[in-house]
Amino acid sequence: MPLQKSKRKKISPKTLITGLIVFLMVSSILGIISNRNSDESGRLEYNGYDFSLVNNRWQVKVDGQTYTFDYHPTELENLNVSPQALAKIITSPIVYFTFDPGWKDSSYLDLLRLQFDTTIPAKYGIQFVSAVTTNETVVDYKGREISYDLPIVTCQDAGGMVPVIYAVESNETSMLLDGQCIVMSVSSGNDLWRMRDRILYTYLGIMV
Repeated sequence: MPLQKSKRKKISPKTLITGLIVFLMVSSILGIISNRNSDESGRLEYNGYDFSLVNNRWQVKVDGQTYTFDYHPTELENLNVSPQALAKIITSPIVYFTFDPGWKDSSYLDLLRLQFDTTIPAKYGIQFVSAVTTNETVVDYKGREISYDLPIVTCQDAGGMVPVIYAVESNETSMLLDGQCIVMSVSSGNDLWRMRDRILYTYLGIMV
């Protein structure tokens, strides 16, 4: 009897994002429960701004509005980040954020894209546009097929007033200029949050 070929289960990026959001919500609830007797567990000043550690995240008030970050600025000072790359991002009305679809674990990347597409423009005024370098359907490390309905943008499209951030998996963590393209190299999902916070701190004027 001939063997039947197993079918890979195709999962959409939206499903991955939903699952990660549920996980983060549950984690936040557990954090609130464990810290119900104390909302604030620490304070730390940086560059004239007072930070409070609330439920294991850093909060700071800028111009009367409260912003929340995963990392304190002191934890990001040693990141290998080009000042010229940051300047391109925060002075441009629109920024393309592109990546290769074949990331080992795309869940963190998809959640970051969701923040870039929605939360960040609404709160910070920076307009990010998600893109991919190719429209191929790929199979992730769990054997799931993933495809993205996004515009195709590569470093060759960078230039003028529309910079391109090209996110790549690497053994090193950095954000550097390669010609007109901003290459964001990360080795883990946490590195994506570090880069996000570094960009937003610069935009708010807390870091330079």
